[in-house]
Amino acid sequence: MAASVRAVCAARQRAEAAGASLTLAGVPANTLRNLSIVGLDQVFATDPAAVPHDIHVITASTQRPVHG
Repeated sequence: MAASVRAVCAARQRAEAAGASLTLAGVPANTLRNLSIVGLDQVFATDPAAVPHDIHVITASTQRPVHG
């Protein structure tokens, strides 16, 4: 879990440095619980209603959506 938390935190920092935000979409309940335990539920926005076709990633280098 520590590696994945570091990765998500790094992604958030890159997004903020680029003037963007990061929303976690479709996060499983057990992962939300883990985020809550370490206090990251207060750091990350979540969107439980998002479905895969609604998810867009804006890359810092292109500023264009990358559909996932």
